[in-house]
This record gives sequence, C-alpha cells and structure tokens, in this order.
Amino acid sequence: MPPTKKMNNIEFHKITKRFGKLRALDGVSLEVLPGETVLLAGPNGAGKSTLINILLGLYLPDGGEIRINGSRVPVDKALKSRMGYLPENVAFSENLSGWSMMAFFARARGVKKQRMREVFDRIGLSPHAKRSISGYSKGMRQRLALGISILHEPDILILDEPTSGLDQEGLGVLWAVMEEWKEKQRMILISSHDLGLLEKRVDKFCIIRSGHLIASDGPLALRDKAALPIKVYFSLNGEDADHQPLLDRLRERFSVHEHEDTSIQINVASDEIVTLMDTVFASDSPDRAAIHSLRVMEPELEHIYEHLLESS
Repeated sequence: MPPTKKMNNIEFHKITKRFGKLRALDGVSLEVLPGETVLLAGPNGAGKSTLINILLGLYLPDGGEIRINGSRVPVDKALKSRMGYLPENVAFSENLSGWSMMAFFARARGVKKQRMREVFDRIGLSPHAKRSISGYSKGMRQRLALGISILHEPDILILDEPTSGLDQEGLGVLWAVMEEWKEKQRMILISSHDLGLLEKRVDKFCIIRSGHLIASDGPLALRDKAALPIKVYFSLNGEDADHQPLLDRLRERFSVHEHEDTSIQINVASDEIVTLMDTVFASDSPDRAAIHSLRVMEPELEHIYEHLLESS
C-alpha cells in the first residue's frame, strides 16, 4: 500500500495466534473505520494485547491477515509510520528532559520543532519541557508518551490502558486528543479495563474472551443484546396513604420495590418504558400528583460487559 493512500478502514480478518498449546486468538475479525473509536475489552489473558501486538508487527499471526481498504497488507515500515502507539507501561530515560525525549522521536519521524512545540502545548507540558523526566509524575509521563504517540499525526492511534495514572487534567488532555482524531476522521483503537470512563467516548465495543470475539457493536446495540432491565426511580409526594392508589395500579402490571426514603423502584425492559410512563402519567390518572420526580438509569457498560461475558 502506498504510504500516501487514504486509509478507508483497517481490518483484522480471522486472526489466529498460538503460543505452544495455547490458542491466544481464534479467528478474530473486527474493523476500525475513519472517525471511529473502537474499544477492546476483556479479562486479563483474553487476547487483547496479542491482537495489538500483531497490528504493531511484534507478533506474526498463525492465521488470518491485516487488511487496509480491503486488501491484505504486511505490517512493514510504511504501515508502522502511519501508527501512533501509547503503551500501557511507559519507560523513559530518566536523565533526559521531556523536550530531549520527544526530540529523539521527532528526528526519527522527520517531525519539525514547530510540531513539537504544538504537541507540548497540546498535552499541557510546555512549562515542564526542559525539566528532567526523573522529576515527572506518573501522569506527566503518561501525557508525554501520549504526545510522542501523536507527534507525527498518525492515521490510527493505538492506546493501551490510556487512562492509567491520569488525573482530571490529564484525562482532559486525552479526551481532547481523542476528539481531535475523531473530527479529522482518523482511527483510534483502545485496550482498556476502564469502561466507565470510556463508555461515552467510544463508538464500538469489542469484547474478547479466551481468544474469541464474543460481541462487537455500538453501545445501544450491546444494551439491546444484553437485555438487562432499566431501573426507573419515582420520588413520591405526600403521605403514605396518598401513594396507595398509584402503587396498587402499578402493581397490577409491574414489580414495585419500595424504599424507606418515600421512593419506589421499578425494573422494566426497554420496550416496557412507554407502557410504564403511560400507566403513571396518563392524562386521566387521578394519582399522578403523587409523583414528585423520576430518574431513569440504563444499565452501565460495565454491567453489560459482565453479563455478556457470563452468558457467552
């Protein structure tokens, strides 16, 4: 593939990898599209790192292939030049300054000093550029590594546990970089256990277990697949006696859980939400005034993830 040709996708096609008798990956296929952020999730030893290492060219697959724009490609120098990689465990030369460390990578990639200055501003480390890395906190090292990974503006950014060690300022830098890559129609592949932080920033979740891809879809589709109940909380007005007509009517169709703080909880399937709201807020309902407020809680991605792992 010519290095200037646009990447319309990058695809893992039926990737298999063995280590002795262990089959670390067994026919895994997934795709990353421009402007898309894809999250690899799974237990330790599931095969996530193996898949990333195959894309980086550190392992050769025993079966399957990497495809770009539908064609098989080798993981060669040309392809690697279009990748940016943030490893889980960052290690730098302690005696060098942040600027010197980034300059080393800039020279290797043909990046000019102006771009280095832009990146230091981007990651919020310009005031610390000339400081020795030995004086950097874990979060500062993580931001420096993120800066190095985006230095040459790669088509695909590969992030391994990118939230590790980051405070709120560092997370803000990470979110901004991810948003920039999305806006510029570049690709992001993330491996992480931190599903709660990443849930709203990812387009597709790929769950791997024991070398098998057990789910690959957007958050809404995964919620539908898991079919976990939605929790609806109603805060009630008035005295207990005022609530009784409403509770009696709800119990005819739903399982109602009462709480001591004058609230009730009803767990419903997604296709029952409209029926529940019609039951509570029907225009001719005499007891709708018993409702003070309501809160709807969809199942979090972590719960969906755990459910899909258990049921696979």
